[in-house]
Amino acid sequence: MSECVYSSRVAHLVSCYCCMLHMHEHSSHLAWAVHQHSKFNLVCADLLGFFGAFGFAPMTFWMPSVIWLVVMKPSKKSWDFWLNVLNIVVFVIIMFLAAIGSIYSIIQDAKTYKFYQ
Repeated sequence: MSECVYSSRVAHLVSCYCCMLHMHEHSSHLAWAVHQHSKFNLVCADLLGFFGAFGFAPMTFWMPSVIWLVVMKPSKKSWDFWLNVLNIVVFVIIMFLAAIGSIYSIIQDAKTYKFYQ
């Protein structure tokens, strides 16, 4: 719930700033819109974490090791081979844990999210 308190303060700050610039009279409509947008961004951050776990993590952490193993074909007795296999295993586990954590966060946010309030 702390994010709701923070986002309502941000909405009030934006509304006051626009009022200072004489863009519009101080209205609760702008504050409401900014508040809803900031709450929606919290849900989008969880979705970005979920898709990042399956999209960005493989390309950054373990996919280069797989490509290196395929291209270089090191001996299975070498340290290079086993360090790359260890890298792949560790980061695949982290990728699945990150996806599970993002799903958990989405579920927790969905329980407390209320539309148009």
